[in-house]
Amino acid sequence: MDEMDQILNDLELISEQHQQIYDHAYKVYTDAVNSMVSVLLPYERQVEQLLDGLLDFCDDNRFLELYKKLCRHVYTLYPHLVTEYVQLYHSEYEEQKSKAKQTNLKKATSTSIEKMNELQRRLFDQMSAVEQQKILGGYAASVVDLDNGNVVCQFNMEHYFPPKHAIESFARQILPDIEEFYSHEENRREFEEWKKQQDKDKGIDK
Repeated sequence: MDEMDQILNDLELISEQHQQIYDHAYKVYTDAVNSMVSVLLPYERQVEQLLDGLLDFCDDNRFLELYKKLCRHVYTLYPHLVTEYVQLYHSEYEEQKSKAKQTNLKKATSTSIEKMNELQRRLFDQMSAVEQQKILGGYAASVVDLDNGNVVCQFNMEHYFPPKHAIESFARQILPDIEEFYSHEENRREFEEWKKQQDKDKGIDK
């Protein structure tokens, strides 16, 4: 088995594990929601905790239906809470989808399987039907090896222009890691040495 085959196998395993996590979580949350809706007067704090957990999975329509079911059940008891969580859902998912459609796809053009190279086809075949439709519709995507961070394959990147909100979101995610890195003197020293070497290689004297 060559390195690329190993990478593809690893990616397939990650995808399967991700699906297993979602499937298990769905069973647990289904039981939790059914138990909650069987209670005439559920405690507000318990409802809030359950909605918090469901919100993390609402990119999956199965969880979204549970989310709606719980919201409908408790609306007359806690309308302020339901209103807040409906807004949270729209902020987390619907608004981002809308922004993506207004920006990422402006200059995107549809593609076809025939235009893909062998590696792209192999990875494309392992994607879900929803992901495949996005790729064919022009969505840009990168497949990354999570072990070393290397990009294995890309789709439609020539048409990708990241929207401002995506850049800001990415920056917020990596900021804690950057702050942690620079909190260590050894890392700062190594970075300064690296910069000096880069300047030296470019013929820049300071």
